Amino acid sequence: MKKYLLFFTLFVYTQTMAQPPGHTDTIWGGFANQHYYDGILQAPVVTGGTTAVTIVPNRAEFCFDKKIKIKSTVRGRLVEQCLYLDTKKGLTAYLMPERVAGGDMCDIKPDDEKFIFSIIGLKGNVYTYKNQRKKDVMLHWVTTGNSQTYLYQSPTPAGAETVELHKKIERRDYCNGKIKATCYKADGAAAPELFLFGKTYPANIKVSSNKYIGNFGIGYQNTDRGLFIIMEMNASSYDCKITDIEDVNICFDPTPFQIMEDEYVSKQTEALTKEREKISRDEAKAQSAEYCVSEKMAVINFRKENLRKQEENLGQSQRGNTYQNQTTQKAMIGMMDPLISVQGSILETKVSICNTNENMSRRPGDSQSYQEKISCLNSQLTRLISAEAEMKAKDIQYASSPGQAFAEKSKILLRAMSGGCN
Repeated sequence: MKKYLLFFTLFVYTQTMAQPPGHTDTIWGGFANQHYYDGILQAPVVTGGTTAVTIVPNRAEFCFDKKIKIKSTVRGRLVEQCLYLDTKKGLTAYLMPERVAGGDMCDIKPDDEKFIFSIIGLKGNVYTYKNQRKKDVMLHWVTTGNSQTYLYQSPTPAGAETVELHKKIERRDYCNGKIKATCYKADGAAAPELFLFGKTYPANIKVSSNKYIGNFGIGYQNTDRGLFIIMEMNASSYDCKITDIEDVNICFDPTPFQIMEDEYVSKQTEALTKEREKISRDEAKAQSAEYCVSEKMAVINFRKENLRKQEENLGQSQRGNTYQNQTTQKAMIGMMDPLISVQGSILETKVSICNTNENMSRRPGDSQSYQEKISCLNSQLTRLISAEAEMKAKDIQYASSPGQAFAEKSKILLRAMSGGCN
């Protein structure tokens, strides 16, 4: 034990002896592969040398100067993927993760059927490029969440979230031993360990959330003590580390990709026009029907009101960032709200009950089969009314999370619509 304590004391002493604050642990400028270090340890968009730009989704090439391979472990599942950075314009892009690393996991292949490529700009643009095969045609789409017009806003004001990190003893190797990084950690048991690579390794470092470019916890972080690369972020249920990083000049051409939101608005506008025309025809038939006129007109009036709401939702869905604007999210979800399906089915079931009663009165010889159908329809009506109440409760429960409310209501819809009456 004494021998161990002596060794530990000597180790700490040799690491701190005669070294002023902000000393150069890395002996920066004295490495054999210094050119490699000088190249990768640059990110002017976070150090103030350049300014982040706003980008449009499909007008011009996006080019990247850094390629980063990472390994992540999420709840025991290991995945590998590739990130690209434009450290001058402030862009982070990434391909979908691979369970097992392959030789082509970093290839940007826009003609591949499974291609999915996301680009996030520091200014607030969030674009995802993906392909869809329709028969023998490959369709190229980009979803924007309206962020080309309504920028994604950082959840905290610029510079508001500043954390102080404290240097620890542990160091680790990365990129096949080319890089050695030092562990830093903020106060608090839940704070993650960050392994930083930089020119110096001071005892304490202050970091701000608005001076970072990267994703998944790794990337470039400017601090009060200079620029660092976060080589690894290690938390209790998540770990992500850089396995390779290099300077590159790789570009992606987004011009073949059509904006999915534009296509959606076009198709919905066409569908609503057709629905308006159909309502007009169906209303004329309902008004001239021999029986169940009030029940049929209730359906018509419901469809009219729903049409009005859908037109309103379609307009609102274009006014705001769908990733974080709740009003815009609710408008998008309102275009396909399961509650509308249930409420429409309730009214249609009432029409079916009325029609069946009328048919039974006209053909008393078939009363048994009609009675069975009415019984089934009444059970269906009860189930639908119960589902309507459940859905309204979910809307209240998840008022601040429209997506969660939609998911829960979809489950209720599937349960309510199972089975039917011939």
